[in-house]
Amino acid sequence: MQIRAIIIVFLVLMGCKKPFPTTPETLLALLLEMGKKQESIVFIAGFDQGDNTYYANAKSYFKEKGMPVVDTLFSLEEIIDWLNQKAEHRTYFGEIHIVSHSNPWLGMSLRTTKNGQRITAKTLQDARRSGQLASAARALSDETKIIFHSCGLGENRKLMLELKHTFSNSGDNENSSGYENGFNQEYPEYLLGKSSSNNTPYKISAKVLSPNFETNFNTELRNHPSKETASTSKKGSSQNRYTQGSLPRVYASTFFNVFGGKFAGHYLAKPYYGFYPTGESKGPLYLSKEFKRAYPETGIDWFSALKTRTETQAGTPYSYKFNIPVNWKFTFDDVRDIPALQNREALLDFISESPEMAETLLDLNIPLEKYRWRSDIRGNTLRIKGKTTVLCVLAPILQDAYGTEYQNPNVTDPSLYQIL
Repeated sequence: MQIRAIIIVFLVLMGCKKPFPTTPETLLALLLEMGKKQESIVFIAGFDQGDNTYYANAKSYFKEKGMPVVDTLFSLEEIIDWLNQKAEHRTYFGEIHIVSHSNPWLGMSLRTTKNGQRITAKTLQDARRSGQLASAARALSDETKIIFHSCGLGENRKLMLELKHTFSNSGDNENSSGYENGFNQEYPEYLLGKSSSNNTPYKISAKVLSPNFETNFNTELRNHPSKETASTSKKGSSQNRYTQGSLPRVYASTFFNVFGGKFAGHYLAKPYYGFYPTGESKGPLYLSKEFKRAYPETGIDWFSALKTRTETQAGTPYSYKFNIPVNWKFTFDDVRDIPALQNREALLDFISESPEMAETLLDLNIPLEKYRWRSDIRGNTLRIKGKTTVLCVLAPILQDAYGTEYQNPNVTDPSLYQIL
């Protein structure tokens, strides 16, 4: 015991340029101030539904690597609070892994706050500006790596910038603005599709969007528990000397993350997308031709990929599908003012001319004719429902074009990960 104490004192003496404290109290204070840094922590920020085992596979993968896993927090607010609580006890992490579903249309399954919305660039910016999220800066350093395992998140630079601002407690810049008026200003005009009767394009101008409109936008991809618990508004916490002015790096792949694969525990895959009105598929042969027209330079056997739902051979593309529903309700003072949408053309005309519906459709960027549209009237309320099925073909990223070895998902590889 005495030998161990002598060794500890010797090491501290060798590493300190300042005069060494001479009392046990000051020595203990110094050791506590230095803190305890752990290599990594993993947050499994969702739970599986149905046959999807994404989160369970990710949890098994990281546990097999000996990495500590937390699987009870489903919002950024809860994760930041957890990190701050650890920081109060001088425990810090070099790598913070966050596993959450994500797609280009609905953002992340991870919530802003415990009872908040799915994370998008806009919802996260709103949560930050309204003080709903505490600062995480005191729990991080310039060397901290925040790694998101969220499919395609690296393609969304605006959202990555918002995530970086959230963790670094830094201010906005011009790259993260553009949502002030309730829409993304990068899209001045949006081509929704064409009328089948006269081939006239359906267009919506972004300038007519209403910033105060709240659409009833439901999704079948929800992966967050519903809890009747009030969220708490939090102001940014003060920084400590460990991380003052810190700017941690944020990592996310432009590709899909796959855990629990047949040939690799974790690999990346390039996604290719197609759409059709839910319940109105014209079959894999017709759909494969649409994929070929959309991706003419890609040498994938689209018909085989659409018929294949799981990995059969290493590197072979396969596919899966999911639905995106959009729902609106319009209440009228007088039932006589409700428009008569007697056929599909009338319904599509109403949708394309409605500023209240434009904001959601602009963000989704899926042609109108790829939805199955329905409408009905209940009392003085008009309900409009749309649903599209997304076909996603995944091509695993290989080490070389003609091999079968999967590329190692190295987060420092700029060809695989966006780093901000």
